[in-house]
Order: sequence, then C-alpha cells, then structure tokens
Amino acid sequence: MIRGGKGQFAVIPPYQPEENGSSVSCRVRLSADGGMETQMEVVARGGSAQSLRAQIRAVPPAKYREAAEGIVKTLFRTAVLRDYEIPNPAEKPDPYVIKLTFTAAQCGKKIGSLMLLPMTALTGGSRTQSPYTKDTRLWPIVYDEAEQNRLQAVITLPDGYVVEAIPEDVDARCSLRAYRQTCAQSADRKTLTLTRIATTRAGRMPPGEYSRVRAYCEQTLRAKEDQIVLKKREEGEGGP
Repeated sequence: MIRGGKGQFAVIPPYQPEENGSSVSCRVRLSADGGMETQMEVVARGGSAQSLRAQIRAVPPAKYREAAEGIVKTLFRTAVLRDYEIPNPAEKPDPYVIKLTFTAAQCGKKIGSLMLLPMTALTGGSRTQSPYTKDTRLWPIVYDEAEQNRLQAVITLPDGYVVEAIPEDVDARCSLRAYRQTCAQSADRKTLTLTRIATTRAGRMPPGEYSRVRAYCEQTLRAKEDQIVLKKREEGEGGP
C-alpha cells in the first residue's frame, strides 16, 4: 500500500465470520392461493460485498432492473419484480445493500384444507445435493475464508389459515462449521419467523473428520427441505 508517498507491504488480516458473508431479511405475505409478496433486503459484507459489487459494475445503470429481475428469478422461478434499489457499486460501500420487492406464484401446495410450504419456496433457491457423496476421503477439507450467512423471514399467514405444524429447531455442527435453524410463531399466531445462521471458520479438516462433515451437510440439506403446514380454518371456527 502507499502511505505518505511511500510504498510498503502489509499483511491483510483474514476475515472473521461476522465480517464476511450476507444477511438477508424478508417480509413475506402469503395469499390463500399459495402465492406470496416479498420485500427482501440483502446486506453483503467483506468478500461477498466485493463479489456483488463486481457483478453490478458489469451492468450499465440502464439495465439495473434487468439485473434485479435476474436475481429474483434465480431465487424464485415464478417471481415478478415490483421494485428494487441498487446503489452505485463504484462508491464501494461495505456493507453493500440491495432491496427487492417481488411477487411469486405457486409457493404453497394446497391439498384439501392444508397448504404445504417447503422452506425453499419461502426463502429461494433450489434443491441441492451434498458435495460429499463418497464413503471415504484421502485429502483434507480446506475452507480458505471464514464467513457467516444469515437469513430471517417474517411470514404473514393468509387470511383464514392457522399453523398446523412447523419444523423442529436444527442445530448442526462439525469442527469448522455450524448451522442453526429455528421457526417460531408469534403470540398473536398471525406470523412465523424463520431464522437461519450458517457459519464457516477458515481452516483444514483432516480426512479422519470426513464422516462428521458428511453428516453435517446431510443434516443441513434435510433442514432446508423441511415444510411448514398451514390449515384452513373451518367455517365458524374462532380465530386466535
């Protein structure tokens, strides 16, 4: 770096998990037909902020809307963008914050009086597989950078529906990674709050710990496939 007109070498300290990654906050309003309207705020930090800014810099400002549409379509196949805020990436803010408002259809599957809501339908993304499919491993598993990714979604239930079942809390760990998922109902029973925190610390895991890493990944993937079950309130049945 250059300081006082002189160049010198400096060691850049590694990220701590809280300094690198993203925090996603969503306010989701479900409709009785299984669709939803979502207000999403993405706060990117550290390397994640650099990566997101680089993606936006590659797009002319006149095409920011197309870029925002591409983001929501990647997360939700049926999404329709309603509004967006994308700051100038050249200013290099950290954290880098973008905001998206969109609707999406067919998020919930209706079966009789029930509505099934897969986690991925509410939080975005598609079903993935564990990268650790073999029974054994010869080489260490290396995580070059620490990071922490958070998601919190406050979900407003459709009119006339109540919660039938929510997933149990998940707390999965191995030596360098941790995943926490909770789903809680509000006191007035009108909303659910889904929270996920995934933390990775930089380091190496020897082959002897491979089975623990594999079990961790399988547990977190199962958690992301959990479902919330809502039930239509019977006619004449009192509300909360």
